[in-house]
Amino acid sequence: LQKTVTCLQNEIEEKTQLITSLQESLAKRDVRIAELDEAVTNLTGQVEHLTTENEQQKEVLMTQDEALNTVYYALGTNKELKEQKIVEGGGLFSSKKVMEGEFNKNYFTAVDMRKLHDIPFDSKKAKLLTNHPEGTYELQKDNEGYLTLVITNPDSFWSLSRYLVVELN
Repeated sequence: LQKTVTCLQNEIEEKTQLITSLQESLAKRDVRIAELDEAVTNLTGQVEHLTTENEQQKEVLMTQDEALNTVYYALGTNKELKEQKIVEGGGLFSSKKVMEGEFNKNYFTAVDMRKLHDIPFDSKKAKLLTNHPEGTYELQKDNEGYLTLVITNPDSFWSLSRYLVVELN
């Protein structure tokens, strides 16, 4: 009987040591889980911050892209263009000056040059007053003789000026 009791006591002691060891291991894992939870929380915050920063940079890029590709055009008779101070001079002894000094910028139409391929005129005669390289555009007539400006090479057409002024007759 003594032998059995001793054996059982040894077994209880071994089991107690095993339980203590398992409890220590569990406590270490709890600490590790808490550390990992904190790391996940920190990383989530960083991801949110970077996502916000990325969205802001996208907005800045879109704004810059829009600004880089925005061009302006104004159509009008000589009288209309003079009233808006877009054109000055052009009398018998003076040359015509285009967009010098203060002119009405609100008279211009702003467009994305990537989407602007042609501009129809309600006129049978038109003259480009701003400089644009030859070969980058064509003035085409429709069946009724009205002109349309067809931009064949947008990058080159807008390379000298972001403004187009057309005098209609």
